Amino acid sequence: LSLYYPSFTDDNSGIGYVIKTGKSLFTPMVKDFEVLAVSKDQRYLEIMHGLGCTSCIVAPILSHGKSFGAISFILSDCNRVYHESDLAMAEELGRRAGIAIDNALHLEAAQKAIKARDEFMSVASHELKTPLTTLKLQSQVRIRDLKRGNLKRFSNEKLPALLENDD
Repeated sequence: LSLYYPSFTDDNSGIGYVIKTGKSLFTPMVKDFEVLAVSKDQRYLEIMHGLGCTSCIVAPILSHGKSFGAISFILSDCNRVYHESDLAMAEELGRRAGIAIDNALHLEAAQKAIKARDEFMSVASHELKTPLTTLKLQSQVRIRDLKRGNLKRFSNEKLPALLENDD
């Protein structure tokens, strides 16, 4: 049915209404006049009659007040009808599905943030490595000169220029 008649959140009935308002629709016993009232055209009416819907629930998929969609339950051509307990179960299922979707979206956002952080750290590490490697080599040369007693590089005239190179 949704293939030919998609739902929109500006609809005043059906799935679109449930998504927009976050409120369930519960029809324990579907009457012909109710099907006629929501029918968009003759084809829609024929599809609905072909389904033989006798009882239905449309519950929102919610998390933290945000609507992610709706879930529909339909009984057709049977002696059973949905009751308040079925409505409560459908709404609980919608809440749990909403929490699962919300958690999945948070996980995806966290994974993207971690990936961005890792890429930044990789670039920053690479950019820092070059000057740090140069400083480390200069420090090793100075330590070697000190150990060998080569103090000419550390004379009063050369020491200021040596330290300026470190900036």
